[in-house]
Amino acid sequence: CELKLKLNDNYSGTGARDLILYDCLGKTVRKETALGNEHSMLVKTLPRGVYYISLTSKHGKIVRKFIKN
Repeated sequence: CELKLKLNDNYSGTGARDLILYDCLGKTVRKETALGNEHSMLVKTLPRGVYYISLTSKHGKIVRKFIKN
């Protein structure tokens, strides 16, 4: 199972973007770097639950909720 991310114009372009996946308690579960406009993160080994993915680039930072069923 993969979490597929497509970055919008504000977060695409040149340069690396740091992706951090947190569990519902705020513990870091995984860190990756996205280099293109699309990125896939493997999540099949994660237990079911609520997670938050943080994306940081030179344009700023966004956080989105992700629920794994």
